[in-house]
Amino acid sequence: MAENSFKEFLNSLEIPFYYIDQNKETFSKKFDIEQIKRPDYIVYTEKGVFHVDVKYRTKIQIGSEKEGNLEKRFYLSQKDIEKLFNFYNKLRSETWIAFTNNEKSTNDFFFAPIQKIYDYYIFITDEINERRSKDENPEEFDRIHSSGFCPIIIPEEFLYNSLSFKRGFYKKSDYDFSEADIGYHLDYMEETTKSDDKNIYPKGYCIKCNVPIPFNKNKPFCEDCSEKAENGENAGTESKKWDSFNYCHKCGSDIELVEYARPFCKDCFAKICNNVRWGARLQAG
Repeated sequence: MAENSFKEFLNSLEIPFYYIDQNKETFSKKFDIEQIKRPDYIVYTEKGVFHVDVKYRTKIQIGSEKEGNLEKRFYLSQKDIEKLFNFYNKLRSETWIAFTNNEKSTNDFFFAPIQKIYDYYIFITDEINERRSKDENPEEFDRIHSSGFCPIIIPEEFLYNSLSFKRGFYKKSDYDFSEADIGYHLDYMEETTKSDDKNIYPKGYCIKCNVPIPFNKNKPFCEDCSEKAENGENAGTESKKWDSFNYCHKCGSDIELVEYARPFCKDCFAKICNNVRWGARLQAG
């Protein structure tokens, strides 16, 4: 039922997928030999192709309500973790778990990558085995704390609560963003543009050392680098390519080569300079 609900979930989001037939006759014997578990779905997004195994789980309660640290978490058996990790590791396939504690719901799903769960599983089992080795009565320890039986309780921070075709798996904030937030940012940028304090609000970067400076196409150096250039430490003239200058004057990003006469990366050149006559002075902003 949970697998069918996940299918409806994917259809509602218009996410392309294949359901993987779970019949043993439909997959390679290599899976049994290598202890590999095939997931339930192949899911296609703009972020890549993911194999997803769907798990209905009633959450395990941990902690104490009295002490104020009560939590409920999803869990996986160690056998499931190992076999799904083998699928990820041996077949080089991105593998995620889709958890739900509502088998009939078509939107209550949470997601976690198997490699992160596996790393946590190794940490837990290694620590249990370390404590067993130090216990005075290992047989009694095994009777009470059977590491082979204990399910692995998945930390909440591993879980992603959203999936989309464009973004893949992601964590959607509980906070509702508002139109006011957009206004705050627009107002802030407007005030920044008006400010005359170029040290607080730099508009450009030195094409030699990448230090923030006022934007000026005709003077794309900081004072130190400009002085060094004038003293002959950097060969060349404004009409030549300056091979040692490797930063965009507008955004500060690394680029292979900067021309003194056109000190921008391709993106900034396209956005700012395509409609500017090069003989004219390019103003800040």
